[in-house]
Amino acid sequence: AMATPDGSSRSSSSAQWRHRGSFHASSEGAPRAKLLLSPNWLLWLGAGCSATANSLGVQSVYSLTIACLFLVVWALVGVTAKQLIKVGISALVELYFREYMVIG
Repeated sequence: AMATPDGSSRSSSSAQWRHRGSFHASSEGAPRAKLLLSPNWLLWLGAGCSATANSLGVQSVYSLTIACLFLVVWALVGVTAKQLIKVGISALVELYFREYMVIG
């Protein structure tokens, strides 16, 4: 046990004692979210907002702009670089073999 500045004793393995006074970027003490939402909800919100705006008489250009904003936010939040590369490589391989089969 190690004595703290206020006179009480704590064990040396206490995470609170080791990191007192220093920057600690761990998420050990961070509150956990009770409800985790998928970024795919942004697509549904975009479609819903666009359809609602269109039914309320908003011009089509503006209602589509609303949907595009949700789509852009979804792309920035929900799509990783790994997913983009995987889809790109898959499309290139598919294109190559499709052309190969057509040419013979």
